[in-house]
Amino acid sequence: MATLGWRVLERMRIENLAAHETIGRSIAKLRDDLTGDMAKLRDDFTGDMASLRADLGKDITDLGDRLGGEIATGRAGLVGVREAIAELRGELKGVNRSLRALQEDFRAHVFRGSAHA
Repeated sequence: MATLGWRVLERMRIENLAAHETIGRSIAKLRDDLTGDMAKLRDDFTGDMASLRADLGKDITDLGDRLGGEIATGRAGLVGVREAIAELRGELKGVNRSLRALQEDFRAHVFRGSAHA
């Protein structure tokens, strides 16, 4: 027959095992809850990052398109300026040729006049 001391010890051991099981279940539930919360946070973060990446990609594309248009306009302006400069050079060459022709005509006229004198 068990003595009072052994019965108290047995009851304490059973209560201790029950407490350990309760604590173990609480820890497992907390771990599961935290794992679920972490997964949700990760999913939310991944979604937010994807959205941010898409927004930034669109902004970069828009900026590139705008800059590309401005660069194209600038290049077109430069092409226009270059064409105008080339045209002016051509006209200046024509003027120079005309001046040389006038100079040669003038010299010929002067030499003819001095030959008649």
